Order: sequence, then structure tokens, then C-alpha cells
Amino acid sequence: MPLLAIVFFSCNHQSGKDDFRISNFSTRGLDSLHKELDAEIKDHPEDASPLFHRAQLFMALKDTIHAIGDLDSALRKDTNRVDIFLYYAKTNEDHAIITKAVSAYKKVLQKDPKNTIAMIGLGRIFYHIQNRDESFRYLNMAITTDQNLAEAYYYRGLNFKETNF
Repeated sequence: MPLLAIVFFSCNHQSGKDDFRISNFSTRGLDSLHKELDAEIKDHPEDASPLFHRAQLFMALKDTIHAIGDLDSALRKDTNRVDIFLYYAKTNEDHAIITKAVSAYKKVLQKDPKNTIAMIGLGRIFYHIQNRDESFRYLNMAITTDQNLAEAYYYRGLNFKETNF
């Protein structure tokens, strides 16, 4: 018995809430979802959400090239969506497209200066490229904003270890 596509999809643009999750899917279910998103993109060409959701679908299908293309398009349509910038940054980071990831995380911080996800993302990237000063800078910013961020302490500890403090 094939698995069914279970998709939680809800857009409530008035409240800024935009939830989209894909789980327990079959190929047939994903094809159907893809067609629905294509239709929504066609019907609402000014809306960034369907492009963002299709990008998430592409990532679930391990199609990074199309996902990044949809994220680029979504960000051109709506430059204020921190959630899309964060997803774009993490996708680029995960695929070693570092300059785009850093740029996207920094845009998040321009729009939301207290966004600890972006701070940790930058701290993590700078740790991996061995720019310890920048890594410490962003990780310390995150910890100053919220003292309960295990990942920030983890990467700060790795930085300390590698600088022999």
C-alpha cells in the first residue's frame, strides 16, 4: 500500500503565519502537490509563498538547483520575508554556497537585528572557514541576545579549542 502525501498547508498572510510541511509522501502525492503549487504560482504571480513552498518541495526531492531558483524568485517578489531569507541562507550554507549564505543571513539581521538563528548561522559559517574573530562576534551576539542557545555555546567552544584558549 503506497504512502499518501500528508501536507499541512496554511497561509494566513494577515497574521504573517505561513506553515508548510511535507511528511509521509509518495511520488504520486508529491506530483499532485507540485501541480497544485504550479497552479497557485500561475494564479498568484505576485505572491512569494507558493514559490517558497515549491522550493521546500524541491528540497524534499533533493532538487537544490530548482529550490534555489524558486527561493531567488520568492525573494525578488517579497524582500521582507525573514523566513524565506533564513531558508535561503541555510540551503546555501548546506550546499557550500558561502557568499550567498552570508549575504542572506546578514539581510536577516538588517531586518531583524535580534534574530539569533542568523547570528548562529553566521557564527557557524565563519567557524568553518576559520575566521575566528567573526565567528566569535556573531556567536557572542547570539548569546547576549539569548543565553539558552546550545549551538552558539558549542561553536564558541570549538573556536576556543582551536585557538588554544
